[in-house]
Amino acid sequence: MNARPHTLGIDDGPFEKFVSKTVSIVGVMMEGADLVESVAHTEFPVDGDRATDFLLQWVESLRCRPALQGVFLGGITIAGLGVVD
Repeated sequence: MNARPHTLGIDDGPFEKFVSKTVSIVGVMMEGADLVESVAHTEFPVDGDRATDFLLQWVESLRCRPALQGVFLGGITIAGLGVVD
């Protein structure tokens, strides 16, 4: 394993339940713990379905995808009740 792995951290932004229609989703690709290589943004519907498929397709479409060695999530849900399994 590379001493400085290339990882992507993904988390959702704040939103107001019953007010917001979509939520910002941000991914930050790092080399090791101290070098940001890229930042990506998308949006996902509040309490949307198929969160896992959505994230898989989004990560696959990123230009940084070939270098990725791991993905971290900020929790098991995005945008409210969008469960990632």
